[in-house]
Amino acid sequence: MFTANKFKKLHSKIEFLPGMPIFQFAHQIWSELQTTKIVQTIGIDRNIDLDHFWDLVSDTIGDCLLLSEDPVTGKRIGRKWIEIRYDSKIQNAYRHSKNAQPLHTDGSYVGESPYISFFYCINQAAEGGATVFLDSDELIDLLKQEDPTLLDDLCKTTVCFAKDQDFKCRPIIDFDADGANLNFNYYCVDPNETNFAKELVERFHQFLQTKVVAQDKTYPIKLNPGEAVFFHDDRLIHGRKSFTATKDSDRFFWKSALKLKPQIN
Repeated sequence: MFTANKFKKLHSKIEFLPGMPIFQFAHQIWSELQTTKIVQTIGIDRNIDLDHFWDLVSDTIGDCLLLSEDPVTGKRIGRKWIEIRYDSKIQNAYRHSKNAQPLHTDGSYVGESPYISFFYCINQAAEGGATVFLDSDELIDLLKQEDPTLLDDLCKTTVCFAKDQDFKCRPIIDFDADGANLNFNYYCVDPNETNFAKELVERFHQFLQTKVVAQDKTYPIKLNPGEAVFFHDDRLIHGRKSFTATKDSDRFFWKSALKLKPQIN
């Protein structure tokens, strides 16, 4: 197993200052993402045209992927932005519910990953709703302590996750020169997978629920309106705390994904 040497920090914040050129702000985000797994932005005025602002920032730092899905069918519809919004009319979709979301990676079934996931906040829930993260290297250490057999199976077993026409087959945990890579979504395991792979997904999900979530070992970030967070999807596993909502859109985010440009001028 390799030891991480690229990522020096788990989390950092970049502040948008009054009068700052958007390119300068975007360059700071891009630079920080070279060595940091989670980059949170603060200081953005919620009353500006946030759609235009975050379009400019994200298009500056990377090539955005068209991963938007129909909220009912789950099929790709070829748009950049995915709506993460409480909507009482849409059932059985975590991005429209107020329930806690289990830990996962966004790109589990996306062949174009790994990539940077990011989202910005329009409305934040008054209570709850924080996004929670677990660093891949912290997860490895926890598995070594609590269930080394599970860790071994996660590293050696290829598991296929699939949705609509997308799929990706690889171990849930593997390694490169920068540390551990994760790929996991409890609800998207390919139905044609082996019984052992399906049981492994169940074992890992239960481990995360009992040893991580129930023991509050995640790292929470709660964005204010206007703010955004960018993160290396395969270097972390993330989810969401439940939240209180009395009307639709009480919690509202726009989400997308990008491949970082090798350099920006």
